[in-house]
Amino acid sequence: LHWYANAPLAASGDTALSIKFENKTLPYVVKWSRWNAMAGQGITLRVGDSLKIGGWLTANDTGTVQIQVQGQTYSIAAADQIVTTFSQAGSFPVIVNHSSGSQSTAMVTVVSADLGTMASFYTDYITRQIFENVAPSLLVVSDSSMVVDEKLTVGTGQSVRLRTTQGGPHVLAARIPNGPIVAFGTVTTVSVSDALKNDAGQYIGGGADGYSIFRTPIVVTDLTPGSRVVITIFRAGVTFMDGTTVMTLNASDFLNDVAYLQFRFAPGITGGYCHYIEVYDAQNHFMGRR
Repeated sequence: LHWYANAPLAASGDTALSIKFENKTLPYVVKWSRWNAMAGQGITLRVGDSLKIGGWLTANDTGTVQIQVQGQTYSIAAADQIVTTFSQAGSFPVIVNHSSGSQSTAMVTVVSADLGTMASFYTDYITRQIFENVAPSLLVVSDSSMVVDEKLTVGTGQSVRLRTTQGGPHVLAARIPNGPIVAFGTVTTVSVSDALKNDAGQYIGGGADGYSIFRTPIVVTDLTPGSRVVITIFRAGVTFMDGTTVMTLNASDFLNDVAYLQFRFAPGITGGYCHYIEVYDAQNHFMGRR
């Protein structure tokens, strides 16, 4: 529930930012802080990020330091800094030698992430998604329409549990804990509802053979291209109009997300038309059942 943007920062002094939203304009001033490699505490960045590196023992340090990073050596005053960009993922030691004789090494961890193409799944159906290219050290989070939890490490990646009660597209992000967003992704969930759940079908007549016909709508939203919905009747004496107990609906069978089913009841049959609904994607992956 936040906006997100990258902003280039001035290496020295303040950077003025103007944030415009909902007919409002808010001014902000941001200052790029130095990272003290002499303190020895590591830092995690994204691929492409730049880091302002210094090395000091005290706030009023008047000494000099030698900083080694990414194969380069820099000699600067302890009150100064260098700016270096990390263009590849990996771990990069930063070695600092202070004129006082103190030495320290801190690690810069540079990460990238790719959430890939996520398979759609059925709303109200809990699933697991494996992100092979999202390191376990990163968080996978979502907008408020989805819950992401139960993270497990899988090789060099991770898997998480996804669950939602709302259909449609859901935005996910991989981010550094308490830090910036590394990558975005989108997953779509398909919602299914019908009057059959409450036996609210409409009686539309019967025949001389004693059979009764009921008609009811089925609503499927966000059905991805190539997906299908399979309805299976499991009550004896009830069939579809062609006498079968299994019907498959494709995206073209729905008009404005709505299709209509007709159920044929044998003489003397009362009550509901017990059935279940399954959804499969274009690759024939099972997405869920209602």
